[in-house]
Amino acid sequence: MTSQPNQPNQPRTDVAVFFLHGESFISLAIEHITDSAFSHVALLFTDAAGNELLVECQGGTPKRIVPIDFYAKQNYTIITTDYHWPTVSKTALHGVGTTGYDYLEAGIAGIEDWLAERNLPTFEYAPSGNICSTSVALDLSLSDKVVTPGDVYKILADKYLKLR
Repeated sequence: MTSQPNQPNQPRTDVAVFFLHGESFISLAIEHITDSAFSHVALLFTDAAGNELLVECQGGTPKRIVPIDFYAKQNYTIITTDYHWPTVSKTALHGVGTTGYDYLEAGIAGIEDWLAERNLPTFEYAPSGNICSTSVALDLSLSDKVVTPGDVYKILADKYLKLR
């Protein structure tokens, strides 16, 4: 699904999902452990001034909003959805600037994915939503479990890219 070009004074109201193909050691470790091409995911929206912004949970910072240009030199993929920013903005913006990153949840997401891929029993962990992928999944009501960036990609690709 693609979005329409922005018209002057008409900000895009759809929500896209941004997937980062990381190059750092941590990003590559996340991709390897979760068997995914992605190490990070965020919600992409356009503000009233036409700026493309990301809402993200990122290690070492509280939940934040950054311009997409923050990742300009990195390789990323965007999936445009039929979610509307006015509908998800309250949930997506909750905790911006105050909610810290949940490193334990990030580790659990990787462990659960690793176990599931090997058909080993996993365990239940109530997600805080304070890691990138679980935050996006909760904001878009995709899952109420701890998920990885690859899990979010699979859900959205199946719906919007029709990958089979």
